[in-house]
Amino acid sequence: MTRSHAHRIATVVLPVVAGLTIALTGLLVDPSPARGEAVEATHCFTGTFTAISGSQELTSASHWAHHGIVRSSNKKFENAATYCGGANRGTGPTRQGYVLCRMVDADGDIIMIGDQYATLKYSLKFLEGTGKWKDVTGGVQVEEIGRSPKPAMPNSYHACVQWKGTYEVRR
Repeated sequence: MTRSHAHRIATVVLPVVAGLTIALTGLLVDPSPARGEAVEATHCFTGTFTAISGSQELTSASHWAHHGIVRSSNKKFENAATYCGGANRGTGPTRQGYVLCRMVDADGDIIMIGDQYATLKYSLKFLEGTGKWKDVTGGVQVEEIGRSPKPAMPNSYHACVQWKGTYEVRR
């Protein structure tokens, strides 16, 4: 091998090998965190609301509560019962508010879910839990997929939302 040939190999191959070594070492020393387990679900609910503002000059504001059920291919979420409450200002795509939900699974274990929201597509976080849900983290993207155009009773509503996200339980 000539000296110029060895020099070319050193200037081309060695930086590539060094880069790959650094990249692989980084993966072994600092692996990226697990993405968690996926959850997709449909959450349907019915509830009532009470107006807070009551003035034509103010943006509408209300507090509300609803009960529902979760349907999911993820067995841990399937048929979980929910109770959610919150307050919002505005309506439809301009609304803003805060929600807290208590979800009880088939075993009686609980997850608290909540966050601020705006518009009809938003995120909710898994805040804490009991039993198998202790130390739960993660969350879901929420998007409305159906709403009854006419309520069954005055000041009531009936809707379904789609959840897509991930969760992890650290033990």
